[in-house]
Amino acid sequence: MSVLRVLFLFMTFACARAPTSEPHDADVLPTMPVQEHHEEPTPLEPTALEPTVPIVPTETPSEPEPTPPVLPEIPPDVPNPDCDWSAVENFDVPNADWKLYGNATWDAGGWLELTGNMQTRKGAVFNVARNLDPGDIVLRFRVSMGQCDVPDTSCTPQSDGADGLALSVFHVADESELSALLTVAQPGGGLGYGVGGEYGNYAGDALHIEFDTWYNIINGVELHTDPTRSNHIAITMNGDPGHHVLWRAMPALDDNRWHDVELQINGAHVTVLFDGQTIIDDVVTGLRFKGGFLGFTASTGFYTNHHRFDDLQFKRPCE
Repeated sequence: MSVLRVLFLFMTFACARAPTSEPHDADVLPTMPVQEHHEEPTPLEPTALEPTVPIVPTETPSEPEPTPPVLPEIPPDVPNPDCDWSAVENFDVPNADWKLYGNATWDAGGWLELTGNMQTRKGAVFNVARNLDPGDIVLRFRVSMGQCDVPDTSCTPQSDGADGLALSVFHVADESELSALLTVAQPGGGLGYGVGGEYGNYAGDALHIEFDTWYNIINGVELHTDPTRSNHIAITMNGDPGHHVLWRAMPALDDNRWHDVELQINGAHVTVLFDGQTIIDDVVTGLRFKGGFLGFTASTGFYTNHHRFDDLQFKRPCE
């Protein structure tokens, strides 16, 4: 046996019998507390197949808006017979609804002649079948005054023209009372409706629009003085031709032409249009239109004219 083999065996034997020693405290490493480590998740990067969707903040729901009411369907426009123009009364033929008084006549030309071109005449025509109701109203008609026998023609006047005509509405009980008033109404400056003031003792309600072609002045024969020497259109009341509530000078009244007139009554406000031009537009203090018998009157004196009217319409204004 070789020396090296003997030495190897010896060392192996010695190691096998050596006692196991406990480790010293200094040799034991201290135990370190284990700290938990939480890693934040790594956000996923958007890919081409998953587009980024923006985050919309959530809104607090609001109260629902109230449902608007269902409006009734508006029917198509239908004319209201109570506030539309009446049919035109053209006086082409005699009409029993209209009664003639004094010197008034139906003219074959299709109009009413109230006096003729003669001295000291007085005539009237009134609707005795239907009264005008109280309240607002609009009236349209045509007038012609002059010395030519045919309207809208020229002729040589034979004298100064006089006296004029008027639209009148008398608020009386019946036709017999109306007839009694027209019987005593004064000619000349009274224009066939003068029954109040210096012209009589009438104390009732009436409204007039006069077309005066003669300058009256108190002289013992003429009973009032006009506000102007010129021909004029005026609003008077209660059968008194001498009390001009509103007026406007109109020099060319008796030119023998037909002229369009419109009278509007709206409460106490009175408007008069002459050939489309507003010539009176003002308030009549205390006016309360009471309606009544509607008609036209006219008169002559020493001087004369034809006095004609035609084509009457009326309506109630609509709101």
